[in-house]
Amino acid sequence: MTKLILREGNLFHTEAPAIGHGINNKGVMGAGIALQFKTLYPEMYAVYQSACRAGQVRGGGSYGWDQENITVYNICSQEEPGANASYDFLIEGVTRTIQQMQWKSQKLLALPRIGSGIGGLNEQLVERILGFLAEQTEVDIELWTYKA
Repeated sequence: MTKLILREGNLFHTEAPAIGHGINNKGVMGAGIALQFKTLYPEMYAVYQSACRAGQVRGGGSYGWDQENITVYNICSQEEPGANASYDFLIEGVTRTIQQMQWKSQKLLALPRIGSGIGGLNEQLVERILGFLAEQTEVDIELWTYKA
C-alpha cells in the first residue's frame, strides 16, 4: 500500500522520476499547466501533436515520453480542451500511467491537481480518487498545489 503525498509549490521542482498532467486528444496545450509542459518539453509536444493528428490519443490513455532522467506522462483526461475533463478518463489514464511506471520500476509520480483547474473536475473528488489509486499500487503520488 502506498500513499498520496500533498505538496505545495511548483510541480516542476519535484524530484520524482515521473511527472504527469492532463491532456486532450485534439493536440492543444494552450493554457494552464499544459502550456508550461509544452514550453518546457517542446519535443514531447511535437510527438503529442503528431499522435493526435494520427488519431492515436484517446480518452483514458497515458502516453509516456522519456527525456534523460524524467518521464513525462501525458494523461488524456478529456477529449476536448476546456472544462471537459472526465472522472472515468482520469481514473483510466492514471491507472495506465501507474502500470507503465511499474514496468519501468518507477515509484513516485508527481501530478498537478489534474483535471480540476481548466478541466472542470471537483478538486476534492480528484484528490480522493488519486488517494484511492495510490493505495492500490506500489507507486506513490505527489499531488501538487501551485503556490508562487
